[in-house]
Amino acid sequence: MKKRTLLQRNDARSLAGIIACILLAFYVLTLLAILIWGLLSSLKGPLEFQTNLFGLPKKYRFENYSLAFEELYVQVRRPTGGRRKVQLLEMFFWSVTTSSIPAIINVFFTALCSYTLAKYKFGMRNTFFNVMLFVMVMPIINSLPSNLEFVHKIGVYDKLPWLLVSSCTIWTGQWMILYAIYKSVSWEYAEAAFIDGAGHHRVFWTIMVPMTIGPIFVLILLSFITRWNDYQFTLVWYPSYPTIAYGLYVFQFTNAQAASSEPIQITAAVLSALPCLALFIAFKDKMMNSLTMGGLKG
Repeated sequence: MKKRTLLQRNDARSLAGIIACILLAFYVLTLLAILIWGLLSSLKGPLEFQTNLFGLPKKYRFENYSLAFEELYVQVRRPTGGRRKVQLLEMFFWSVTTSSIPAIINVFFTALCSYTLAKYKFGMRNTFFNVMLFVMVMPIINSLPSNLEFVHKIGVYDKLPWLLVSSCTIWTGQWMILYAIYKSVSWEYAEAAFIDGAGHHRVFWTIMVPMTIGPIFVLILLSFITRWNDYQFTLVWYPSYPTIAYGLYVFQFTNAQAASSEPIQITAAVLSALPCLALFIAFKDKMMNSLTMGGLKG
């Protein structure tokens, strides 16, 4: 009876595993199908895109990739008045600038705050923790109007230096991940360094950061990809510095030729996906590897 029950459990687990694999394979196929469709559509002409939506291109138009840098643009305001054209190449530059630098600053600033909260006991520690938790779960729509009004009042709206200052924030889920990581790191590493004469900042930068560089790197990469694909951030805060995601969003509503240039828009979307794809291919092993830590020297 016990053997039969055990076999039934094993069969149920095997069946659940098979179903999970089938669902996962279906999900992966849908993702690949969208990517392949986008790649093929980027090689079609406007008329062929309308009449042959899912078929292979009759003529592969690789020139679409050069045309995208010429035809896709948005109009932005000049600081001195008037408007100017921003084309795809400049959008790439602003995408890299507003994605990489803030991501690095934000994650390291969050790591410093999370480490302090996890490893040091001080007054109002629990109050800080609860306030951070409350602000993190509060809907952004509640704070957005007041944030915009504040930025306008101090005169830093749509100015890049404010981007660096505003990156020093911890109102995201990253601080909880880093808090949990530093909470689990043994304090004996820091105590050994203190005995050797190291200070608090040296312990953090030379011991704690190298020990947790794996998760920190993954969070930087995820933050970069999130900012790279976020057109709303630029639309609300920095409309004079359009990123490629912002440009693709605005182009379809403001350009009279947008309706007849779907292949060019898809081509630009394919180009915008390449940096994120390259980063994933280059660092996928580092992202997937678990953090390993050695012991103390006796």
